Amino acid sequence: GKRSNCNFEYHMQVNSGFAAGQAAKAAAATATVDTRLSAEERAALDAKRLERAGKWSRLFGRMSCGGANGGAAPEVRVGERRPTRAPAWVTLEVLAGGFASGEFEAALLPGQERNAAWCAPEGLQRLSDMLESGRYRVQLPEHAALLTLSWLLSRGHEEEAEQLAAVIEPWMDTLRFYPDAAGTPLEVSSRGSVYSAGDVLIALKKLTDLADNPFVQRIRCKLAQQQAISKLLPLKWDLIRLFSDTIACGHAPCLSDEKPEHGKLRCVCAAECSNPSCGWPCQVYPAGWAERATTLLKRWNALRKEEADYFARWHEKYFNGHASTDETLNRKAGLRSLRTLTQCLETIVHRGVASLSGRQVAWLRLIIAACNAKHGLPGTARFDEYRARYSTLAGGFDAAEAAHIVAQRLCSLPGNDGIDDMAPLLGPVTLACGRAIPVPSKIVSAVRRAQVGTVSELLAAHLVSSGEMLATLVPRLAMSAICCSGDEALRRLLFAVGVAFSRRRSLLLLNMQRQVTMHELPWVCALERFSSGAASTAAAARIALDDVVAGCLASFPQTILPNKLLQSIVQLINKADLHMPVVEEIASDIFMGEFGPKFLEAARKAAQVIRGTAYERYFGLASAYAQIAQPDFAATELAPLCRDRAGESTGWSAAGNGKVIEQCQLLTTHNLATLVHGLGLECRLNFATLALTTWRWIVGYAAPALRTVSAADWRSRLQLCKDVGFAWRQLLFYFSFAPDQRALAAAATEELAPHEKHAGEWPWARLHALACVLHALADGGGSCGECLLGWSTGGHWLLQGADHRQ
Repeated sequence: GKRSNCNFEYHMQVNSGFAAGQAAKAAAATATVDTRLSAEERAALDAKRLERAGKWSRLFGRMSCGGANGGAAPEVRVGERRPTRAPAWVTLEVLAGGFASGEFEAALLPGQERNAAWCAPEGLQRLSDMLESGRYRVQLPEHAALLTLSWLLSRGHEEEAEQLAAVIEPWMDTLRFYPDAAGTPLEVSSRGSVYSAGDVLIALKKLTDLADNPFVQRIRCKLAQQQAISKLLPLKWDLIRLFSDTIACGHAPCLSDEKPEHGKLRCVCAAECSNPSCGWPCQVYPAGWAERATTLLKRWNALRKEEADYFARWHEKYFNGHASTDETLNRKAGLRSLRTLTQCLETIVHRGVASLSGRQVAWLRLIIAACNAKHGLPGTARFDEYRARYSTLAGGFDAAEAAHIVAQRLCSLPGNDGIDDMAPLLGPVTLACGRAIPVPSKIVSAVRRAQVGTVSELLAAHLVSSGEMLATLVPRLAMSAICCSGDEALRRLLFAVGVAFSRRRSLLLLNMQRQVTMHELPWVCALERFSSGAASTAAAARIALDDVVAGCLASFPQTILPNKLLQSIVQLINKADLHMPVVEEIASDIFMGEFGPKFLEAARKAAQVIRGTAYERYFGLASAYAQIAQPDFAATELAPLCRDRAGESTGWSAAGNGKVIEQCQLLTTHNLATLVHGLGLECRLNFATLALTTWRWIVGYAAPALRTVSAADWRSRLQLCKDVGFAWRQLLFYFSFAPDQRALAAAATEELAPHEKHAGEWPWARLHALACVLHALADGGGSCGECLLGWSTGGHWLLQGADHRQ
C-alpha cells in the first residue's frame, strides 16, 4: 500500500520474499551438535526444522500466486485482518513475525471424531453432561462452539441456537468444535500458574536424562567428584593402609617442615627410631598381606571395567569422541597418586616384590607421608574424622535420583493444570541406598514454577519474571472478574473461552487495522446477551485492573507494559465502565506514518499530568504539549510533530520509524500517566522505590551486560541500548512524582560507589553523567544536552566512549 503524509510517502506492503527467506534459512540450517541430545532426539529436531521450512515454503506459494488455484489473487494476504478465505473469528496458525500460514489451529485432524457425532442426541447429551459437571477443557476458542449450542438448547434459546448453527455449519467438516474431556471440574478462579505440572515433568525428565551424561562438561565434573567420593578415594585409602603396613618399624613417614628444594618435597622419619629403614614401605609383608593385595587389585580392575562400560554405553548414544578411561581416571579429583599406587600393586601381584624399582618405593613413601601430614593415616582417629567429613559431600550428588522420585509423584496430577498443594511433592525423598534427604533446592525451584496462586501471590513469590509472563496470567484474573453470571454453567463456559482466546497469537496488520476481539466470536456473541450482573462485573473488573497495573509496575518498573498485557487491561477497562486511551507499542517495521485519535487523546491526558515536571523538562516537551493542547490540533498532525522532534523528515528506515514512534511514546508516557493517575494509584505506588529499582537495574544488569557484549554483536548492543533508553524514560516518570528528589538523586549516586574506580571508563562514565542529570533535575533544571533515548539512527548516546574493537 502507499500512504502520503505531509510530503513524506510510505510504500508499505508485506514482501513475500520474507517468507521465501525464512523457508531457505530453515531448510539450510543444520541441527546444532548438542551433546545433551541423543541421535533420536536430534532426528526429531531435524524433522521439526524441515516441517517449519515447509510451512514457510507453502506460505510463500500462497502469498505469491494463489497456490494450487493458480489465480492472480493470493490465498494468504498477510497484513490483512482476514488473511484467508475463512472468517476473521477462525484461529489461524501464526508464524514468526505475525505471518498467518494459512493453516487453521482448530483443524479437524485425520482420526479425530467428527463434529456430526457430537450433534447427534448422544453427543448432545455428552455436551450437556460436560456443561453441568464442568469436566471439560477448551484449548482453542473453536472448541467451545458446540458447548455453546448445547447450552442454548438446554435453556430454551432455539432461535439463537439456530443462528449459531448456521454460522458454523459450513466449517463442520473443517474445524473441530467440541472440547476435551477432563477428570476434574473447570474452576472459575483468578488463581493460575506460570507453568503446568506437565511442563515441570518435562523439565525434571531432562534433568534426570542429563544426570549421568559424561559428554556434558558440567555433568562430567560432577560425575568425577561423585566417582571420587564414592569409589576412587576409598580405594586409594585402602591402598595407602596396605602399603603402610609394610613399614618394618611401624613409624609412618612425614613431610619435612623445611622449604622444599627445587620444588621437591622431602620425607622425614621418626627421630627416636634407630632402624635405618624407618618410614620406608615394602620392607616386611605381614601374614595375609598378599591376599589383601590381590583383592584390592581385583577391585581396581572391576572399577576400570565398570568405567569403560559406562563410557561405551554413552558413546553409543552420543557419538562424540571422549578421553580414554585411564586418562579420565588420572584427571579425576586430583587422584594421580592413585595411579602410582595401583601400578605398584600390579607389579607386586603379577611379578613379585623384587620387581619394584627404588623409584617406585620412594613414590610410595612420599604418598604415605603426604597423607599422614594432611589427614593422618587410615586407621587413626584423626583420619576417621576426616573421612566422616568427606563422606557427607556425597549427598550433593543425589539431585538426579531425587528428581526422578519427584517426577513419579507428579505423574498422578493433571498435566495441563498447575499445582495447588506442594507439600506431597516436596516432602523428603528416600534414595535407593535407603538414605532420606530433603528435595534439593534446584528441584524445589523447578516444581514451584507450577505453583497455583493469584497474580499478587505469584509476583510476591518472584515466580513471574517479566511483564510478558505476567500477560499469560492476567486473562484468568480478567475473565474471573468479568464472568459474574448467576448461571454456573454459563459462567464457566465464558471463562473457558476467554482464557483460550487469550492464547490466540496476534497477526501482523497494516493500515492501522485492529486485532480480532473475543466478542467477535459467534458463540460468545450468543452467550454475552444472557450474562447478567453488570454492576458487580464493573466493581470486580476495577479491582482486578488496579491489582494488575500496580503489580506489574511494582515488579517490573524498568519495562513498558507489553502489548499482550495491554489487551487484558483494555478488556478490564471496558468492563469497569471506564474510558482510558490505552496505546500499544507499534512495530517500527510496519509503521504506517500516522497515529490514531487515541494517541492524541493519550498525549493530551499525559500533558495535564506531567506539565512542569522533571520528565517534561528533560525531554523538552513543553512546546509540543502547547501545540497539541490547541482545540484545532488534529490526530493527523501528531505524526508530523513527532517526526520533526525526531529529526526524521525524509526517507524510510525501521530505526527512523522507531525514533518517530518513541517521540509519541514520550508525549503519551506510554500509558503511565493514563493508568497511574487515571486509576488513582499514586497511594499504592512508591515512586521513589520504583525509580531506584529501575536505576539499580540499569547499573547492576544493563551496564555490565553492555561490557560483555562484543561490538561485533551489534544487534544485542543496540537492543540493550534501547532497553536502557526505555528504562530511563520510565525512571524519569517515577522520579517526577517522588517526594524527595534530591535524596533520590543522592541515592542513585551512591549506587555507583562500588564502580568508582571505573568512573572514567565506559559505560560507567555514561551512568555518572545520568546521575548528574538527576541532580540537575532535582534542583529544577532541564536537559543539559542530548537526551538518552532508546532509538538512534546515528551513534547511540550510551555507546559514546565504547571500545568498538572489543
